[in-house]
Amino acid sequence: MSGASDVGSETGGRSATPARGGGAVSHSSDYFSNHANAERFPFSVYHAPIASFMRRELERLEGARDVVNLGCGFFPGLRTMPPRHRYVGADIDARVVEAMSKAPVPHGFDVRFVHVDGATLPFADASVDLVFATEVIEHVDPADGWLAEIRRVLRSGGRIALSTPNYGSWQLPLVESTFLEAVARLQGFSRKGIHPNRYGKERLARELAAAGFADARVTTTPLQFALCVAATRP
Repeated sequence: MSGASDVGSETGGRSATPARGGGAVSHSSDYFSNHANAERFPFSVYHAPIASFMRRELERLEGARDVVNLGCGFFPGLRTMPPRHRYVGADIDARVVEAMSKAPVPHGFDVRFVHVDGATLPFADASVDLVFATEVIEHVDPADGWLAEIRRVLRSGGRIALSTPNYGSWQLPLVESTFLEAVARLQGFSRKGIHPNRYGKERLARELAAAGFADARVTTTPLQFALCVAATRP
């Protein structure tokens, strides 16, 4: 799992291991440095609207709430998020958790990091107000158990907020099979098969409803590259 997107920041390599619910990451230092690509043009065209969507979901929470960033990666954008909440960054990659646990915490923030196994979450039932996951669900196949676990830890009225590549459009598959594949090849890997779980708007809404979430509203980012959705646990 990772909050760092596959579009521009996921890296592979000759020595890759499964991560992020089915993605691949390199053991090289490039794995760490490439996450910065998300904030750089042209990759920021994909990521910036997603970051804005997640900030809006955080801002709508009144008071100090318990928030989990599932697949946090290096928790990009933390400094721009409301500092009143209590944050937990959770990731399947132990290197990320170790690195972030040692990193300085932005002033005024309450944040900690935990390692997760990809199947269960180390949180009590009904203990979280918002779970957000950027560019994770496309790696989880099937996603029903993963969504059920998120629902379990959410309080009644709690929110789930997700983003995922928009395979219901023609734009993303075109860019992914040309420009992004060329970038990947230069880095020594291929993007083919990197997302076993591909979503369009209808399928994403349908799976959230099947998992017991209500009022799901799926939107597309500019240029139709990504899907963003938020829904409520009744």
